[in-house]
Amino acid sequence: MRYPKGRNLAHLVILLALLLVWGAPLGAADTTPRNVDELLPADAGEIWRLGFAALTYKDEALADEHKHLSSGIPLLLVDTFSELEQRMYTDEERAALAQDTLQIAQRDVGLRLKELRDRRDAVMFTQLSRREREDRYATLAGQVRTAEMELARLVRYDPDRVELPFESRIQFVEDETGVRQAASRPAKAAREAKLDGLVYGSLEPVGEYLYLELALYSEVLDRDLGRVSLTALPEELASLLYELEDELAALLLGRDVARLAVSSGREDIAVFLDDELLGYGNVERRFLLPGRYAVRIEGRNLPTQSKQINLEAQTRSELVFELEPVETSGIIVESLPSGADVYSDSVWIGRTPLRVELGESDEHIVLLRKGFYRSQFILGTETPTAVQRDLELDRGGEGGLIEDRRNGFYMAFGLFVLSVPIAVLSNGVYENLSTMVPPGGGQAPGLSESEADRLRRQRDMAYYATWGGVAVSTGLFVTSAIQLGRYIRAAQAAHTR
Repeated sequence: MRYPKGRNLAHLVILLALLLVWGAPLGAADTTPRNVDELLPADAGEIWRLGFAALTYKDEALADEHKHLSSGIPLLLVDTFSELEQRMYTDEERAALAQDTLQIAQRDVGLRLKELRDRRDAVMFTQLSRREREDRYATLAGQVRTAEMELARLVRYDPDRVELPFESRIQFVEDETGVRQAASRPAKAAREAKLDGLVYGSLEPVGEYLYLELALYSEVLDRDLGRVSLTALPEELASLLYELEDELAALLLGRDVARLAVSSGREDIAVFLDDELLGYGNVERRFLLPGRYAVRIEGRNLPTQSKQINLEAQTRSELVFELEPVETSGIIVESLPSGADVYSDSVWIGRTPLRVELGESDEHIVLLRKGFYRSQFILGTETPTAVQRDLELDRGGEGGLIEDRRNGFYMAFGLFVLSVPIAVLSNGVYENLSTMVPPGGGQAPGLSESEADRLRRQRDMAYYATWGGVAVSTGLFVTSAIQLGRYIRAAQAAHTR
């Protein structure tokens, strides 16, 4: 029997609708598998967790007075290398880290796949209607297929394609005592503490000397990256650890290091390394990258000097600056009374009477003496060879006046701050009592008339206390504002003298 075309079209629409309905759970579950980059740990290789372990020794061989070195030396090493920030991965480490990263992702997806399979199989033994069982089974089956495809992608993925950083941030992991327990098996100790690197070692007496050996264990390579050693008298061992610094730092940083010492000749001279301030006077910087650097010194009344230096790996380089004499004109600064502190551009340079050497620019001088107002002036090329300033006595004491005004402001403002909660709490009590005995005359059900009268009295007291607190707070705020103005005027007056 042949149906009209319109009826065939209706059957086709119904058939498509049924297919969509039955296929909806499966389609919802059978999502597109994630890319490998989305399956890998997001922070892989970004942090390098480093720990230091106490040194091992044979109890019967090491004297009791030397056993404290077992934990003391690692503590010194932690303090020495605490400034290290970034570690550079070697090619071997990056390859091993990429392999480990893939394995971690495979493990995580594999565990998820097993869980999904178990849940899917358990549906067949769950008391559900046939439709519910089929829908749930189809959903979980789709999730299982997605996880299988993701695992297959991870298994086929080339580890060389895993994107990892070339450097990582060093994170020091310490125990309660500062260092971890002595590690005779570094692999086990690093794995239990979830460390990427572990510095461990041993102490061994050799005659009257102690032999110290240190090693850096790499968890990703499952082997030591290198070893350093030192032999010294027990009482000198800690002080000679600096001999191992560069070698051990090279292991920890994954690269060679260099050291620079700069002698500038004066403690007030600033030393710069490629425009970075190293310090003042004679300075030393450790753990630098080998290469060429520009060193510059700057000082008061001195011309700027710059030098280039090439730092070699595992070498301590020294750079000495010879200060060039500068022609200056001296001016004697005196005060009455004498003994005033002299500041040049906010830097203390001595007490009166004092000879001030002028450089190429003028000097802004400030004289300060307790009990007197400050005096400030400019020394320049046209200033006489001697300057005397009569300090004006502050009968209240300039410092004392400013301090009194400041304390008055602090007191007024503190009282204002303390008064605010009183008004807030009183208002809260008033609002709470108003719900039980409203101001309109009503009262909450279940209250006797005597109880209602008592609550009304308390409500009224809270009302007046609230407005009284507001008035007090307002007055204290105005007082604190006045005290602040007096404090500012006193400070400005002192500054302009």
